[in-house]
Amino acid sequence: MAQAAGVTEEFVLSLAQAGLLPSTGSTFGPSAVDVARIAGALAEFGVEPRHLRTFRTAADRQVTLVDQVVAPLRSQQASAGRGRAASMAAEMGELFTRLHAAWVRQGIDDLG
Repeated sequence: MAQAAGVTEEFVLSLAQAGLLPSTGSTFGPSAVDVARIAGALAEFGVEPRHLRTFRTAADRQVTLVDQVVAPLRSQQASAGRGRAASMAAEMGELFTRLHAAWVRQGIDDLG
């Protein structure tokens, strides 16, 4: 995984120890390579895994909010309801990502 992400195994270990790599049991989840690659790029600016913990916490909170919104649909017996829940969750995730990016851009613009 480290090789695929272009980072050292030591860096992957530090990300894992900080709780930043998505995992499924004893293996890394499908987005772990992307997380490691992005974290590695940020490390080139001096951003360490410990600095990224707040981002992970914020993301976890957003996922919890999405789950609360779609839970009633997901619990329906009809597959149409569960399909709608998945669609809504994906759309909300994209909107949260765009909103976060807009706020970061605004903050960066305010720096200049």
